[in-house]
Amino acid sequence: MHAIAILHHILSADIPGIHAKRLTSLLAAVDAMVSGSRLTLSDMGRGLSGIG
Repeated sequence: MHAIAILHHILSADIPGIHAKRLTSLLAAVDAMVSGSRLTLSDMGRGLSGIG
């Protein structure tokens, strides 16, 4: 998704010390919210892809 790539670029530039796993988890959560139909914790969890 284009929005996730932009967010990744912005966060990487503005917060260079962010841990890679934390950034990956944050971006996965944002992607789940953007692609989901509802903004509930359960729907966010269902929208997560395997980030292991």
